[in-house]
Amino acid sequence: MQLSVGMLGSIMVASPESLVIDSDMCGAILRSVRGIEVDPAYLDLAIIEEVVGGEGHYLGSAQTLELMRSEYVYPDLGDRQSVAEWVSAGEPSLWDRAGDRVAEILAAGRPGHLDLTTEVAIRSAFPVQLQETQ
Repeated sequence: MQLSVGMLGSIMVASPESLVIDSDMCGAILRSVRGIEVDPAYLDLAIIEEVVGGEGHYLGSAQTLELMRSEYVYPDLGDRQSVAEWVSAGEPSLWDRAGDRVAEILAAGRPGHLDLTTEVAIRSAFPVQLQETQ
């Protein structure tokens, strides 16, 4: 089965909401397929001794916090709330959150990943049907 990010209905329709949802999922998938990196720095015997002789878990370790920031992908749209928190927040759907994210992106204006000269060159070389950004 072949999938395209942001596409719906057998690639008959492109959706900005679906694009940001798929981007969220692809980030997690790409991190998963990268695998687990084993590095001697991650197997620090001093930290292991500290954990074994102390609280018995790594959750309070500065190294664990550092690795959680660099090795774990936190979803932008995926809901990590408890059910009770989600209900009290008004039960927003993934599609609702994606719509909010699309609105944020569009409100931000011209994306910064292309300089204006490059964007103009691309638009002159290809029949881009998207509204020109300024």
